Amino acid sequence: WNSQAIGITVNSFTRLSVTHTEVYLHLATAACVMDVGDLDVQGVCNMAHAFSRAHTRALTEGVGVVDSLNVKLLDVCMAFPPHLFTPQALATLSRAFVSWEDTPVGRRNALLERLGQIAQHVPMKEYSAQAAAIIVGAYAEALPRADITSDVLKYLSQVLLSMKPEDITSIRSIAYVVNGHARANRTDNALVTHMCVCAQQLPLGAFRP
Repeated sequence: WNSQAIGITVNSFTRLSVTHTEVYLHLATAACVMDVGDLDVQGVCNMAHAFSRAHTRALTEGVGVVDSLNVKLLDVCMAFPPHLFTPQALATLSRAFVSWEDTPVGRRNALLERLGQIAQHVPMKEYSAQAAAIIVGAYAEALPRADITSDVLKYLSQVLLSMKPEDITSIRSIAYVVNGHARANRTDNALVTHMCVCAQQLPLGAFRP
């Protein structure tokens, strides 16, 4: 096994709604015994995303090996050099650890603070609408219950506001932003207004399931 393969496999089982807890625990164990030097950012992203999904969490909540994996991934993310994090990696990890409810609060806050600092040093032009929207949604949701600064939210909001409506072509990107603010019971009026304009620019076919 390698870290990317584990994450991809867990995601595949989750998409099929596989309920055999043993397979998830086996894969979590395989990840836990991997040498830290064999972990890369993409592999960690794959695993964090896979084990933070609602289906996986429901089957593995409170299980020791999954909790150990959670801590291992957090520690690795804290150790990776900043230049290794792409906007998509920052988006995946922030979303995953906000969703992964068993994450120790102090460790989660420390990671979100670090990812937020890194995100603000990524040039605006390097962000896709989706990556920026996922980060905004994750931090908007996390801020009310996390002891972290809101600077990253302000920066990524500016990233999205700098994009033309025709550059934001995914209803999911719009939904990430709006849902994040709804869950947090907070509103960035300028950004939400911009999302409204972007939604009106989308063809009707974009809203089909």
